[in-house]
Amino acid sequence: MSPDGTSSNSYDYIIVGTGIAGSALASRLSQRRPRRPRRPVLLINAGEESKDKPLVPQLLVALMLRGSELDWEYESTPQKHLGGRKVYEAAVKALGGGSVIDYGLWTRGDREDYETWVKKSGDSKWSYDGLLPYSEPQVWASASGGTPLGVGDAIKCRSKVERIIATNAYSMKGISIQTNTLVSRVVIEQQDDKKVATGVELANGKINNVQREVVVSAGALQTPPVLLLSCIGPRGDLARHGIPQKVESSKIAQSLFNHMNVKQFWKLRNPEIGAGVGSEKWDDLEYKGANPQDFIVCQSISKTGLEPALAADEDGVRDDHPFLNGLRCHVETFIQYPAVNKESPAPRPDGTHIQSVVLTVLPTSRASVRLKSWSPEDIPLIDSNSYATEADSHNMRKNLTKVQQVFLDTAAGQQMIVGETMTKELMALSSTSTDDEVDRRVQQTAQSIFHPAGTAALGYVVHADLKIIGVKGLRVCDASIFPAPVAAHPMAALYAIAEQTVELID
Repeated sequence: MSPDGTSSNSYDYIIVGTGIAGSALASRLSQRRPRRPRRPVLLINAGEESKDKPLVPQLLVALMLRGSELDWEYESTPQKHLGGRKVYEAAVKALGGGSVIDYGLWTRGDREDYETWVKKSGDSKWSYDGLLPYSEPQVWASASGGTPLGVGDAIKCRSKVERIIATNAYSMKGISIQTNTLVSRVVIEQQDDKKVATGVELANGKINNVQREVVVSAGALQTPPVLLLSCIGPRGDLARHGIPQKVESSKIAQSLFNHMNVKQFWKLRNPEIGAGVGSEKWDDLEYKGANPQDFIVCQSISKTGLEPALAADEDGVRDDHPFLNGLRCHVETFIQYPAVNKESPAPRPDGTHIQSVVLTVLPTSRASVRLKSWSPEDIPLIDSNSYATEADSHNMRKNLTKVQQVFLDTAAGQQMIVGETMTKELMALSSTSTDDEVDRRVQQTAQSIFHPAGTAALGYVVHADLKIIGVKGLRVCDASIFPAPVAAHPMAALYAIAEQTVELID
């Protein structure tokens, strides 16, 4: 029995959240630990099993899973720099996390991205080379030599045409799993002169005790509320909801960043040749049912324009600024051969359209996640603060303009497409559009691509071993720990982080 008289269970390790990192970590811990009378690892997830959902294995229909019962369906607060719009943010509540509804892109980022992690954490284990042994060598260390610049293959985490879900890729045998179970807080007690994590309290009042460690792996949008409800965070923010502070941590939930994107839908000039999904002549078995995308373009933004943009946001910008030091991958572009969109315009996947997607992958805007109340059932308040900096706006302008040049001004582009399909509220863009015109398009259409990170960052909230600063027996293992953006889709990094974390745990 627990101290308050409720029934309790005891585990060696409790992992809150069964996303990519949490699933991998639980599996590895369970495999390496000898069996004990009591089951050593408990996984707690607020959602359900996803394996029996018929749409889940199909990468091509990922969009249809957004807004389903597998999605928290978060949205941001009204965004000042996006004309007051709220931005939808997919967040999975199913075993396997993001691997259940993403497009499965496996990219690793730039070697220089991880050097920033080293500087923030003070530990070389978080370098590109430090993570190298914990990821698939043929993918992580491909021929690019540590830079994604240029045109590269769109490698996907899939088996034939089906997505690989984390809980399928890793054995869950011998792990206790509680689904449809909401966590209220991590129980933290004073033991001698230390604050110690001793268990996890569920929303129903039940407490699961832990013998060794609690690992919070609920994702960059859900990990901060768990920690704040556990009495860890800024005193003022906690007091606002009547939560007593046990551990001061001023940076929790304060450094959120995300990859934002702008899509454009292009009408094909000759759809009858079978260049788009849905055409009768689209017969490429490589892409049927999978993500129909074969390349990614990563580009560096010229220092000439970027330096003054950074200087408008920050004091003391010099040539050794991390985003100016060498050729960095600031933006990413890819083409997908169906055009799919839930909002207007909503072109059908009938082979008549393709879509371009432009991302700012090294954002400088920083945002926050706050509690709505003391209740774990209330969704968090997410202020994505999108395009709050001149640097982010500058980079998006440059890349969107480049896309217009390619499609509208080149012979190849003109031969391929008739023009952009858009709503009447939008003004057509061109390679000569003004900054104000491009900014207006961003305000009207920019969306999240669902890569939130940074809300429990290395060096600020967690030590280099991912232990929460000021608490014994409590770690974080998910995208929250990213201390700076990575010019990549985060899946590969998350698997590598989980694999390395296993080696850090006693």
